[in-house]
Amino acid sequence: MEQRAREIETDELRQQLGQRFYEMLGDRRSAGKAVDDFLQLINERSGLLAERGQGVYAFSHLTFQEHLAARAVSDKADYIAYTLQRLGDSWWREVVLLEAGYLSMQGKQRATALIQAIMDCPTEPEAYHNLVLAAECPVRCGSGAGDGRSLW
Repeated sequence: MEQRAREIETDELRQQLGQRFYEMLGDRRSAGKAVDDFLQLINERSGLLAERGQGVYAFSHLTFQEHLAARAVSDKADYIAYTLQRLGDSWWREVVLLEAGYLSMQGKQRATALIQAIMDCPTEPEAYHNLVLAAECPVRCGSGAGDGRSLW
């Protein structure tokens, strides 16, 4: 999402996956085997990633990419600052909404802090953009904190 890419070349995908598997397994050979097995599984069974052409992969639906981006952003220590830098970018709108929903499942404090920061952000691409976006977030939060209580 950071590079606004919807597709990734096989070499780049293998490099990124290889790094993650190496971090988990601690061995380059095992990581390489895990990448091979993972890509084979993805191609044959999952439907999560699709090979769009010779050596090019993409998520089969943009929502998968947006969901994973929202999860990654919400795991950042500076998730609010990171999100606020992207508020005016339509490319990130769905990610912000999914992020709020994901945060609300972990408890209302972090989701509420994000929504409040969005409302209070002084820069916006057009009048009321941030207010409208902040108002849409609780819809994604459902009943709130994952414990049946209201987010607000």
